[in-house]
Amino acid sequence: TCALPICTVMIIVVFPQIGPVFKEAGVKMPVFTRILLGSGNFLATWWWVVLIFITVIGVIAANYFRTKEGKTLIDEIALRTPVISKLLKMLYVARFSESLGVLIKGGIPIAQAIEITSHAMGSMTYRDILQRAADDVRRGRLFSQTLAENEEFFPPMVSQMIAVGESTGQIDNLLSKISEFYTREVEGLVGGLIELIQPLLIVIIGVLVGGLFASILIPIYNLAQTF
Repeated sequence: TCALPICTVMIIVVFPQIGPVFKEAGVKMPVFTRILLGSGNFLATWWWVVLIFITVIGVIAANYFRTKEGKTLIDEIALRTPVISKLLKMLYVARFSESLGVLIKGGIPIAQAIEITSHAMGSMTYRDILQRAADDVRRGRLFSQTLAENEEFFPPMVSQMIAVGESTGQIDNLLSKISEFYTREVEGLVGGLIELIQPLLIVIIGVLVGGLFASILIPIYNLAQTF
């Protein structure tokens, strides 16, 4: 958590101070040192322009992503991003099955329950699929058939278990089992990702901080060689 502030202070405060010393001494500086010196000088002088630019872009982006088009774009990107897409799909299936099972068990007609569930998904893609499924059910089509046509978002096991539930009249119980299964899968995947991300972050931070210090120490070493 301290790496970013430290790096920012070094680039904006430290580098502009020591840069002139190296230039006056004619010290040979590595490419990454020259890049950091240029970045530091620019940020030290024009930090207010950068701040205004980031603020304006942030406001525009925030307003766009509140629109339906923006939400759909974010949703599509997330559902196509490796690893994240797998986690989100399992999470959405667990949420869908839990919500729908509770509604059906409470006596809500299945078409209405599907439509209510679609608004609780938090995903435009899943909402559209479930709203189409609700319309199909109202027209007399089996819910499992619509899900089977969307295997990218609802695994075959889900449509197959719902088909069994439709034929036995136990769809709420089977939805509960689906929810339990995918909740466990989500917890397992999240635990695995945390174990993977922690050492990866340590390596990234180490490389970042090490690179910054190297960009200072190498010119200092070259300067010492001149004496």
